[in-house]
Amino acid sequence: MELKFKDENKIEAYKARTLNMETELRNLLIDFNKEVESLIIKLSYFNWISVTDRLPEPDVEVLLYAENCTHALHGEYKDIFGDGNYKFIGHCVEIKNVTHWLPLPEPPNERE
Repeated sequence: MELKFKDENKIEAYKARTLNMETELRNLLIDFNKEVESLIIKLSYFNWISVTDRLPEPDVEVLLYAENCTHALHGEYKDIFGDGNYKFIGHCVEIKNVTHWLPLPEPPNERE
């Protein structure tokens, strides 16, 4: 079905409005997807991840939980000697028997 307008200006205005609405919708969807990704990341901060499921990115600070430990530890998954042998390190000491890790949350926003 073809729209019929008597005035060419009305046709151009209709096309421009439609294009603007399409652009706005596309931008809203991009923003929405970013928010969803951000929420997924924030939710992952509250779930300990087993080292058998996934290891943290190298050289990124995380919370660690090891067997026979009474509290969480702060450390990184590092290759200290550059030989491809990654270990959990905290305060310059190897942390053995790590079972779980947790990403650190983003630092506080000054406005919060």
